[in-house]
Amino acid sequence: MGGGKTNDTTKAVGDQLKIPVVIVPTLASNDSPCTRLSVIYSETSEFMKYMFYDKNPDLVLVDSSVIANAPVKFLIDGMADALSTNVEAQTVARAKEVTLLPLETQQTSAGLALAGKCEELLFKSRFS
Repeated sequence: MGGGKTNDTTKAVGDQLKIPVVIVPTLASNDSPCTRLSVIYSETSEFMKYMFYDKNPDLVLVDSSVIANAPVKFLIDGMADALSTNVEAQTVARAKEVTLLPLETQQTSAGLALAGKCEELLFKSRFS
């Protein structure tokens, strides 16, 4: 239970111990609950590295009332994280570069479509 650093730590420990991982996010500040990677930071909060896993978490349980009652700042952070996803995906696709995944795959049409739809929904809800 927790935010991004807690989620990433849980995934890292689960991977090392080869046990199922259940994530219960308490903030909507980022997409860490659903991804198959962890971002590792130093004790002074400086980025150190990414850790990639063979699979996504086994289960993500979301209590929408917990998320809805979290501080608004974290929802805003989550919206910014979601918006950056489309920019990142489009940039990788235009540059014909590989993704961060260990398999070094090209950006997929499905990934681009999902990132675009995410951005569309965020702007639609904000300005409608």
